[in-house]
Amino acid sequence: MLLDTRTLFVAITIAYGSGAMLLLLMAVLTRTLPWRIRGSWIMWGTALALSAIGSALLGRRGILPDFLTLHLANSLILIGYGLRANSLTLLKRGRLAYVWLPLAPVLGWVVLYQFEAFSGSVAARTFYIQSFCILSALLSLRECPGLHRSMPVTAFLLVAALVIDVVARITFITTQVVLDPDDFLISFGTVSLQLCILALLIAIMLKVAGLGLANFEYLQHAFATEAETDPISGLPSRTRLLHQIKALAETSRKAPAWTLTVIRFDQLESYRERFGVPLTEALVRLIGKRLRGYLPGEAEAFDCGDGDFAVLIADDGTDLASVIHQISLVVRLDARQASDGKIDLHLLYGSTELARGDTAEAALSRAISRIPLRPQRKPAEPLAETQVFLNC
Repeated sequence: MLLDTRTLFVAITIAYGSGAMLLLLMAVLTRTLPWRIRGSWIMWGTALALSAIGSALLGRRGILPDFLTLHLANSLILIGYGLRANSLTLLKRGRLAYVWLPLAPVLGWVVLYQFEAFSGSVAARTFYIQSFCILSALLSLRECPGLHRSMPVTAFLLVAALVIDVVARITFITTQVVLDPDDFLISFGTVSLQLCILALLIAIMLKVAGLGLANFEYLQHAFATEAETDPISGLPSRTRLLHQIKALAETSRKAPAWTLTVIRFDQLESYRERFGVPLTEALVRLIGKRLRGYLPGEAEAFDCGDGDFAVLIADDGTDLASVIHQISLVVRLDARQASDGKIDLHLLYGSTELARGDTAEAALSRAISRIPLRPQRKPAEPLAETQVFLNC
């Protein structure tokens, strides 16, 4: 039994409008959340609101002027879909990656509508609108894999919804090209297009549910990350390091090689005994700050405890020895200046390349075993003035 076309447009308008109200309300009420989550909700909620208005106008085709039901309605829908992809880049990357997407298709519509072959063909207009909607959905899908680590359920629901969206819109295009109808609303009397509308309703609900869960998954991930972070150095803990090594060891052979380096400040224990815990903790905070500040690219530092720190760095041509030497100099300089020359920190380190299939404990033990024994040396001399070139 076929459903009334205008009723379907009313239903999808209500779905868009309800989703918009929910996301915008959550963005207003949860001001303590990071901007990337709230901003994503605001952008997607705005996109749904524009789609709701556009769908309502489309459903009144033949009743309201063509300017409203054709030009304005489709422009709002195109802008809304452009905002969706940007919403996900904001959620994932914290920035907008497709600033051009909301307005470029609207300008294209204005230009193409000047030609009779486009303005007089329902199939051509449908192909244009749905193609940009599909492009936006594909760009949104592109962002989802990066969300699965911190927001797995959100990523799953968004992927499911976007796949449904793409399939439904491909069906829209195929049906319109085959039928080549003279009237836009009459074409929605077919079973296939009505099923597409129902599929879009399901996709809308899945998207709103996925974005709504982003809040809870973010908090869960934040608590888990905090639990695996050393409270003194501010670096991820040994547990996090072992998880990271395991993940890298399981990656494809085509992925870049990674090197694990363990840095040891073996004087920390003796300084704890001589000067007490507060000063030693201050040194650990200093080391953590300098490791975060001087590591290049995607390199990540970890606090393994007992004066050992680890660094994971991709083998991308970075001179690891130079980086370690720079960290050693700046930590040593800062420690001497802060203690009026009483503390002279030195480091030793051992490195190993991660091999596919490595166990995390084996890789860590291998790197530790390569830390040389500290040689006997004369008491440390003050640093030369020429070494004070680092931005501390």
